[in-house]
This record gives sequence, structure tokens and C-alpha cells, in this order.
Amino acid sequence: EKIPCIKILNYAVTNKTGEIVNLSDQDHGSSIYSNLDKGLEAAVKTITLADLVGDRPETDMVLKMDIEGSEYDVLMNVDRNLIKKFKTIYIEIHGNLHPTYRGPDILEHRLMYLGFTRLHMLDACIIYTNNNGSKTYVPSGYRTCKYTREGI
Repeated sequence: EKIPCIKILNYAVTNKTGEIVNLSDQDHGSSIYSNLDKGLEAAVKTITLADLVGDRPETDMVLKMDIEGSEYDVLMNVDRNLIKKFKTIYIEIHGNLHPTYRGPDILEHRLMYLGFTRLHMLDACIIYTNNNGSKTYVPSGYRTCKYTREGI
């Protein structure tokens, strides 16, 4: 069913517009930085956050990012005036997918510099259960966070 106020755009959000990247054609975890031998490849055009948002005048928008490592490309290069259009950011931060930036604390400091405060953080784990029912928790390498910006 279509929802009138939602438009689906088939782009990979990065720090460049108009390039073609290949994504693994899997139902989860597809990244421009991960190994593509896990499935069929799908060619997708890239777009910047600035081109995606355009000249919208709002300053209370919500940004939800789950872009498998490209969050570093977007947020480490984002223009301060553009990011001020967002009041809240929900983000899944990967600590080990990007070839240059490592660790979610890099984005934490960047968002604080841009005027955001973290309200929520969850470090995700993979849970392994052995035959006797005991569980082992292994860090997954990503975290989910909610940030807000005060004083619009």
C-alpha cells in the first residue's frame, strides 16, 4: 500500500552524487565497502545528503541513517548549515566497514562538534548459543544511537 507522504528513492547515500556503486543483492548488511561475493550485485547511483534534502527550509527534520559504513562519508563531510536542518538523527554506526574511519567514537565526536547530544546508545552483540543452552555475547562492531540538537 502506498503512503502519500513517503517517496522511495533507489540511491546509495555517500559524499558524492552521480557515481555508480555495486551493492550485494542480499536482504541485509549490503555495503559499498563490504565483500560483494556474498550474492548477486546490484548497481545503484550515489547521492549526497545535500542533493537528497535539496533546499528544504525546515530545521526540525529527522534523519535516519542505516547505510552500512557510508555514515562516515556523509557525516564527516557534511556542511554545518545542512546538518542544522535536522533536529534528530537516528543512526546505526559501523565501526569496521569504512576503509579510512574506524570506530564509532569518531562520529560521536563529529556530531557533538556539530551541536548534537546523544540521547540513546546501544552496542549490538551477536548471541551464540551452544548445545547446553549457555550463551556467548560477541560485540558485532556496530551501535545504534539517537542524537538530538537543541536550540533550533
